[in-house]
Amino acid sequence: MKLNRLMGFTPSKEFEPIPTGFINLDAVITGLPVGQLSIVGARPGLGRTAFAISLLRNIGVLHTVSSAFLSLQHTEQEVLSRMKASLDGCHDREIVASEEPEEKKSVPQWMKEAPVWIEHAPAMTLNEIISRMERHSQENNVRVFLIDSLQWLIVSDDYAEQSNGLLLLYEAAHRLQAAVVLTTNMNRSVETRNGFKRPMLIDLPDKDLKKMDTFASLVMFI
Repeated sequence: MKLNRLMGFTPSKEFEPIPTGFINLDAVITGLPVGQLSIVGARPGLGRTAFAISLLRNIGVLHTVSSAFLSLQHTEQEVLSRMKASLDGCHDREIVASEEPEEKKSVPQWMKEAPVWIEHAPAMTLNEIISRMERHSQENNVRVFLIDSLQWLIVSDDYAEQSNGLLLLYEAAHRLQAAVVLTTNMNRSVETRNGFKRPMLIDLPDKDLKKMDTFASLVMFI
């Protein structure tokens, strides 16, 4: 398309970044890029899954943007319990609880109506993940996919197959016009490095999916 036509082009709101609900983070990244892959990396135990669940809470429950959480590690009930626990301290919505203990533990009606889908499968391939993404996009118009965690994926040892799988995932994000967030552990090099221990791109693991940062438009570290 010629430059003068692009300059007069007004993009659809469907292509605008999706706010994460974290004000300071959105001020830096403007939101999750639509049609792109984003990566969240952290060392074990530093809150990678907790951050992904918080994104699900902010985007899917509080801002009612259709979202799907594909968990390779935690069951649906575990994800729901952790999300409910995070909502207990959230002031964006008023949670009215009855004096009855049983009703205090129940899920609020507005949370039940949230456009959020949670699926658990301990072993999936990238093709299976893409298949689930396509189904949710067609049936539920899901715009945000959170995939936790890449270490639990079934991947081939072949470098070409790994790259092709990530390329297919990137293509699916673009075709479905969805923001796709992948979480991953960091490798151990950051722990043994002297001096500067702030994570860098080189600390992303390469034994599971090599060169994953090549296909990502946004990489965040915890």
